[in-house]
Amino acid sequence: MRKKILATLMIVGLLAAQTLTVCAAGSAVTGVTVSSGYTVAIDAKNGEEKNLTEMVKNSPEEVKKAVEGKTALTPVMDVKADGAQKDANGKYVVTFNVQNLTSSVKNVTVLHFNGTAWEVVESSFDAAAKTVTAKFASLSPVVIVADTGSSNGGSSSGSSSSSSSSSSSSSAATSPKTGAASDWMMWIGAAVVLGAASVALKKKEA
Repeated sequence: MRKKILATLMIVGLLAAQTLTVCAAGSAVTGVTVSSGYTVAIDAKNGEEKNLTEMVKNSPEEVKKAVEGKTALTPVMDVKADGAQKDANGKYVVTFNVQNLTSSVKNVTVLHFNGTAWEVVESSFDAAAKTVTAKFASLSPVVIVADTGSSNGGSSSGSSSSSSSSSSSSSAATSPKTGAASDWMMWIGAAVVLGAASVALKKKEA
């Protein structure tokens, strides 16, 4: 009987841990928030992409040039409208608060994947306020890149079609390693349940 109870509790613990794993996969982006009416999370497929040249290899030449010598300030993000509507020009206007945006960075560029290839979208940035505002015909996935003084996937300083209101950022944002966190959560969850089951059985025997 005790073995059955223990096995049941262990299964429950593993199921709970798997639930935590799902939550971790959709975690919010560290150091980035968006304006009211939108939500942002790490893109499940491309969130860890750091090689910009590789990422845009199938995109138009203008996009390849736009990322030359630039570094990703954010991971690839999944941006969704949460009540927000398009403006009179049919665009979603999203303001990103990027904590690692500093006055030492130039040529901030916002890239959007339109379902076929990456494209550069109209944007502006304010280094003092640590904000980047971009206009999208459609949403997700999105990544913000810039000249930071250290190349990450390109060789020369690239041009940007984004409009800049001031200078911007330094180092690339580090996105959470959701897979590794998920494994730890699973084992921790199982250990907690097994510990609780052991205590309960001891009390019952006493």
